[in-house]
Amino acid sequence: MNNRSYEAERPVLRAASNEQTARGRARARRSPKRESAWPRGLRPLDAADYAGISPTTYDAWVKERRLPAPKKIGGVVLTDRYALDDALDVLFGSEAEAQMDAWNDVRV
Repeated sequence: MNNRSYEAERPVLRAASNEQTARGRARARRSPKRESAWPRGLRPLDAADYAGISPTTYDAWVKERRLPAPKKIGGVVLTDRYALDDALDVLFGSEAEAQMDAWNDVRV
């Protein structure tokens, strides 16, 4: 017979930080495949998720003015999704156009 108690065999669950919990809730709320699932105003974690980058990278790019700065509206910090789309188009525009030009030259 084993002398270990049943309690010792149970896994110890680590509590998630508030940021991880909020990010999980945001991903559970909406699917990035459906544009209409994203609201016009995005909170910082949602804006980073929408752009496909980490919150740390999002903050750095906002500081470098690559992405639009969020605005505080009535105590809520929001980024305009359309402004974010425009900024991402500028960041990836020339590369995306070059890729499209390369694909247009392919003959089947």
